[in-house]
Amino acid sequence: MTFDRLPVKPAISRFVAPWDASGWYYMDADLQPESRVYSNADIRIAQMPDCLRGCDHIVTYDSAAEGFDDKQEVDFYTERRAAVYVALDGEADPSFLTEFAPTDLTVTTDAGDVYTLYRREFDADRHVHIDGFSGPGRHFFAIVEPLDQDAPAKAPTVPRFAVDARHQTPQYAWYIHESFNLLPDGSRPDRWQCAGDAAVQSWNDGTGRKCLKIGGASHAVLCAQTTGQDLAEAALTVTRGEIEIRLDDIAVRLTAESAALPDGSAVNNEPGGQYVIGFKRFPARQQCEIWINDRPAAVAASRCSADAALSLRIKDDGEALIDRVDWKDQTDVPFIDEKWADVPTCLRFAGSAAVVDRPAIGPCLRLDGEAAYSFPAVSGQARIELIIKPDHSGFTLMPELRDSLGNTLLRAAMYANNLFISEGGEWRRVVRGQAPWNYYPCDNWYHIAIAMDMDKQTFDVIVDGACRARSARFACDAHDVAQIVLFGQMEVCCLRVLDVRSPSARLLPPGPVFDARDFGAAGDGVTLDTAAIQRAVDASALTNGTVMLKNGVFHAKQIDLRSDMTLWVDETACLRAYQQYSAYPHPVPGESLCAIRNVGRALVYGERLRNVCVTGGGMLDANGRCRFKVNDPKGVNKLYTARPDNLYIAYSDDIRVSDISLCSAAYWTLVPLSSRHILLEHLDLDCMNTPNRDGIDPVECVDLTAAAGSWPGTTASA
Repeated sequence: MTFDRLPVKPAISRFVAPWDASGWYYMDADLQPESRVYSNADIRIAQMPDCLRGCDHIVTYDSAAEGFDDKQEVDFYTERRAAVYVALDGEADPSFLTEFAPTDLTVTTDAGDVYTLYRREFDADRHVHIDGFSGPGRHFFAIVEPLDQDAPAKAPTVPRFAVDARHQTPQYAWYIHESFNLLPDGSRPDRWQCAGDAAVQSWNDGTGRKCLKIGGASHAVLCAQTTGQDLAEAALTVTRGEIEIRLDDIAVRLTAESAALPDGSAVNNEPGGQYVIGFKRFPARQQCEIWINDRPAAVAASRCSADAALSLRIKDDGEALIDRVDWKDQTDVPFIDEKWADVPTCLRFAGSAAVVDRPAIGPCLRLDGEAAYSFPAVSGQARIELIIKPDHSGFTLMPELRDSLGNTLLRAAMYANNLFISEGGEWRRVVRGQAPWNYYPCDNWYHIAIAMDMDKQTFDVIVDGACRARSARFACDAHDVAQIVLFGQMEVCCLRVLDVRSPSARLLPPGPVFDARDFGAAGDGVTLDTAAIQRAVDASALTNGTVMLKNGVFHAKQIDLRSDMTLWVDETACLRAYQQYSAYPHPVPGESLCAIRNVGRALVYGERLRNVCVTGGGMLDANGRCRFKVNDPKGVNKLYTARPDNLYIAYSDDIRVSDISLCSAAYWTLVPLSSRHILLEHLDLDCMNTPNRDGIDPVECVDLTAAAGSWPGTTASA
């Protein structure tokens, strides 16, 4: 259906899998011959009644294929008056279908099984519950036939207009990416202006790592010309006395025990004198955020000069050991960040629009009708984010995006408790994602993000942190985006526009690059690339370099990270886990309960590391297909049965995980264990909604922050 009309109204919505079977029971659309009826068995429809072609259906789990009996219930809602058919194997006892009547209709699969269809009619907006059963035969699957006619109405037309203003996207850069391991002891790094007792020396820990030691009455200065919208960060240890670390006009004084902030307050430090100090500058609001140990500590007024100096000055009796310094532009700062202090003048609306205050949320735009929000046109890449609540199940456009001439580029909408997006000029109902999901009830808040790539002419749709549609096509050639169009009854909490599609899209760290293909990786999704990727990782150890995975699917068992490196999984790449778990190593990094019993292996693993980053915009796919307490590997010997996490970091320090997708967890998804100075931000987690598929599990960690970005209310620290 072209999007000049509303989508065809779906027959069902709000499907929820049984509590322990998410991912194995799911809703799908457009039933046809060759459609799959079970998630775990390649059994497909061979013959079916013509009247049921194109219908919504529920894919279930064939426990008989796994050698046991587990046939669970199914629940969903009707959106139209509909006939619900339960397809039951001829060997199964139909007595549990007390309110369904047998029909003369059958479905035959390519396995040779013939299923009788049992029928019951439901009015619109009714909860459908189909009991589970036990005994002989395969599990049922369900088909939903609409009984009413739906002639989609013409889509709302919001007046079109042009936008003349243009946004100039900065030339973002990563200016400093400095560790000192490759420099000879006693030397001074070239870019630093050092005076007094300042020189490179080895850590006395046998790791081969080095630092820049700055002694009493000495200083070191590092200069850069940036956009002023930047992040300068240093990991260091205060061994004695007091030091001052300063970025331009903002200074923090450090002792081993505490950090003194510009407002006179102090932040206590853990024993050992180790710090990660960050300065985040925001020229638009003339402020600098100060982060102490990967936790937001203070906000201070700053001139945010583009010509800036990062300096470390040591008092007479002091000493500091600088482990690393990074200085780069911030790409995750919106150039439009609407908080609805009032109805903005750039909002054109018909109907009613007002700002209302919601408890625990704050100011929101209350809209009934149509509205168009304009902003300076941005080209190349863009990311549009809204926190939005559709009031009812009627058609809610949230949003339509237009270019500076008023041409429609794409649409996303909630309708009948379903999510729709445009694909070219057609409506596409979103029923599958990285993990199956179809629960979009109205009158709920949603975080909608549209990531646009105008070079590739595609966009992604991210809902509540999980990517639900990838590489959809624009409706016309997209050169820029300048307008956000809304229609319906809704509330909008926040609206942001960024000039990148993802935080890492324009920022590869400077330094050596170790491309896994140069070490023998195929990236074809079939060849086992473990050894090749590990060779690249080992070569990058202590170099502060970047291991690159791009343009392919890299099939691998456990990859062991090394200190002073970045694992860059590019947005064009996926690192996918090998499914034979006993072939993975089973590390036991310590004596804690979790280290020994709860976790034990991972697709990507790191132990006793320092200065490691995992980023790039790509995907870590744990390829988990075992169902909780059903077909999990059997036995108590964890060497053979422990399922891998997507990413597991143990007993480590100074770890950053940013702008990465983690999906299809085989066990827990992201696990920092007994570690310190951990920053997790801009993560896309698409976990199965089932036991032991947790999202983020920090265990016995200190100074850890999980953040969605520079957005109030989206940072959690521990």
